Amino acid sequence: MVNRNMDSATTLCISAMIVASIITVMLYALASVRRINPWERGIKMVGGKCVAILDPGIYFIPAGIAKVVRVDMRTQTIRVPKQRCLTRDGVPVVVDAVVYARVADPKKAVMEVPDWKLVVKNFVLVMLRALIGERSLADALRRGSFIDEKLKEITCSTSREEWGVEITNIKVNEVVPAPPEEGKTVAQIVIGAKGGV
Repeated sequence: MVNRNMDSATTLCISAMIVASIITVMLYALASVRRINPWERGIKMVGGKCVAILDPGIYFIPAGIAKVVRVDMRTQTIRVPKQRCLTRDGVPVVVDAVVYARVADPKKAVMEVPDWKLVVKNFVLVMLRALIGERSLADALRRGSFIDEKLKEITCSTSREEWGVEITNIKVNEVVPAPPEEGKTVAQIVIGAKGGV
């Protein structure tokens, strides 16, 4: 009688262990399935190194051994917020822009920069300030499309080669004289910038 109870308890214990093992294996298998959407590419990483670029589909990636970084390949809108810049003649202006960009090389976009959108935004901002600084106030106000084209020309080659990002378009929304500082009019700022009293 005691042996029979021990046999049934042992059988029950072994059965519970088998069921627990099966459930664990199923959960691990489910945790290892990765889906890459049609608008994405996946970067398979093992030990911090890129070992494969995954096209859209369903993949088995062993959890805890490898991971997948998803990269959205669609065109993204990056807003460059309003910034105060100085023109060549020293007049402060406010300028803002919109950048349309997309990832062209997912490996570079993940491995070369921590956040490609932030890098593109900051790079465009620096180039925009430099271009405004090369022009007089009148030239900057009147030649917005020239600034767009020059900005696109400068940023396109750099972004594609270094970060794997293609800038499809850049649009400078507006270049306007900066609001006067407290107690100063726009005329006083322009006269002061030109060396007047």
